[in-house]
Amino acid sequence: MALESNSAACVSPTLVFELDNGGSFTFNFQMNGRLTIIGFQEGRVVTGSLTEEQAAELRDAITEYIHKRNG
Repeated sequence: MALESNSAACVSPTLVFELDNGGSFTFNFQMNGRLTIIGFQEGRVVTGSLTEEQAAELRDAITEYIHKRNG
């Protein structure tokens, strides 16, 4: 599920993580400072833990986001 912003450009690729419980989380970083996080499982919003690899990918994306936001 790729998210698009009508109000601000994205500063990193949209990240989508599929979790062991069948849910998914989508992270979208935007130039206006917003971070959109959506988690779904069977049409309902869910929460879950990221794997170590997923957490590292999210960390790297956040680092890139901060670097780009700070110019």
